[in-house]
Amino acid sequence: MPTNRGKRETIAEGIYKDKGGYECVVTVGSGKTRRSKAKRFNRGTGMREMTDWQDRTLGLLRKKAPKATTGTLAQWTRDYLKGKTSMPSFEARRADAEAWHPAFGERAPASLTKNELQQQMNTWHEAGVAGSTLNHRKTALRAVLAEFLDEDAPNPTKGLTRYPEADVVPRALSPEVISEIIDAMPPSKSRAMLKVMAATGHPPERQRKLVPLHVQLEQRRVFLVSRKKGKGTSGRWYALTTEGVKAYREFVDLHAWGGVTKEALYTCFLRGVAAANRARA
Repeated sequence: MPTNRGKRETIAEGIYKDKGGYECVVTVGSGKTRRSKAKRFNRGTGMREMTDWQDRTLGLLRKKAPKATTGTLAQWTRDYLKGKTSMPSFEARRADAEAWHPAFGERAPASLTKNELQQQMNTWHEAGVAGSTLNHRKTALRAVLAEFLDEDAPNPTKGLTRYPEADVVPRALSPEVISEIIDAMPPSKSRAMLKVMAATGHPPERQRKLVPLHVQLEQRRVFLVSRKKGKGTSGRWYALTTEGVKAYREFVDLHAWGGVTKEALYTCFLRGVAAANRARA
């Protein structure tokens, strides 16, 4: 990679900004199977153009890269995570992927079956694990296996149950009460996301897709990318109120890019309720 373009700023996974423009990088595999490709883009290039290049190039690299044929699930997970440390939600992804290790960590990944993975998810569900956590664990395992399995090999995570996910903030609370609860929370990425949600209505799943280019506080606007839920929505700029600007300022200051899990948001909210009740008492 070039080293004479000054300080680089990470604006999204594998996308870096420097004084000359942008550099996009994609990587698959690790160790002897590691393959990378980089491309420069001029200043002013849109995020969509760069992420489209990443998606196309990632597909080509995965087709060409040699696949792992031996090792355990724990080894595959470690190799997968080595190439994902720049993910804003890296710690959450690591926890979700490693949750499978007590049951299957020493198994050869190719020997895993959909039925036994579903049984493990059922066991977690019966033990009270949140639906959002179960869905994230499934996503993490699918990503690990997809990284190393041959392209035509079946991925045993396909078709696993997707569990309902509870709303983060109860809808019956008044804006005043929600503000009281949020103000009782210590600063954190979770509080920043809840504050944005309360001030703007922008849900956590859309906040997690934000990158620095999407938040323009001086212009009092934020860009939300398109989504497929329901009838879908197109990506566009949204104007911000004064409260919205304050909320997103905290989001930016706390580097909440990539967000946190729904479970973390819910836990933070419950702690805020407890703190607000203590203050009232």
